[in-house]
Amino acid sequence: VVFTEYKTTLNSLVARLRAEFPDDGAIVQLFGSGDMDEREKEAVKTAFNDPASAARILIATDAASEGLNLQRTARYLHHYDVPWNPARLEQRNGRIDRYGQARDVTVSHVISDDDADIAFMAFIVAKVHQIRHDLGATGEVIDAAVQRRLIQAAPDADLRLELERDLARLSGASEVPHDA
Repeated sequence: VVFTEYKTTLNSLVARLRAEFPDDGAIVQLFGSGDMDEREKEAVKTAFNDPASAARILIATDAASEGLNLQRTARYLHHYDVPWNPARLEQRNGRIDRYGQARDVTVSHVISDDDADIAFMAFIVAKVHQIRHDLGATGEVIDAAVQRRLIQAAPDADLRLELERDLARLSGASEVPHDA
């Protein structure tokens, strides 16, 4: 099972895997962005859990992080990207690491040797900490910046300036006016 937070990342992964390997039905996908109805989702779940099915790799967004029992079928889980909310990470892991799992579970994450990516992620972590302190939440601003850097490879310097500008705009949003 491969989890990603964004549908665009899911599409990219599926396309890359299908270009590298024959499309024999081994790669299935599950997402919840409105393009996949419940009947289609159930068909994917059934196929992936059926040992007789060709489905062997499930690439999913967080739409599959709840209500999906994969412990009898899967034991490898890869987080292609990591959500900012640790509870979402635990929900993902809980799809295979749960009661009824008879095998050792392996959970992995993508790492990068690209110094610019690592430096950008360190910058993002510092901003997340600042936002949690200031606003109590990371917000969509951080998610958008991470997606633009790691998925769309936007230039680091441009993103840092945009992020600083957007955060400055939001910095007073949670303040409560008080009498002088």
